[in-house]
Amino acid sequence: MNFQMTNYLTRWALLHGVGAPYVTRMFEEFALPPFIPVESQMAPDPEFSTVVFPNPEEGRSTWAESFKTATAAVGRCKLTPA
Repeated sequence: MNFQMTNYLTRWALLHGVGAPYVTRMFEEFALPPFIPVESQMAPDPEFSTVVFPNPEEGRSTWAESFKTATAAVGRCKLTPA
């Protein structure tokens, strides 16, 4: 596979932390630039204590921690659909 790298930084929001080890390894295995973790969401949390409602489709409040982390890292952020 041939990946084209860009100047984009990747922020990873897990919302409940379950996927952290897998996503971290995937980035390493594919030699992708490290992502910016949302630290408050990296550990498993069955209570979803960092969000009002843990459904990604619920909008702005669900992504508040993610946008805060991205903005702190780069000063501005852009949401791009996968």
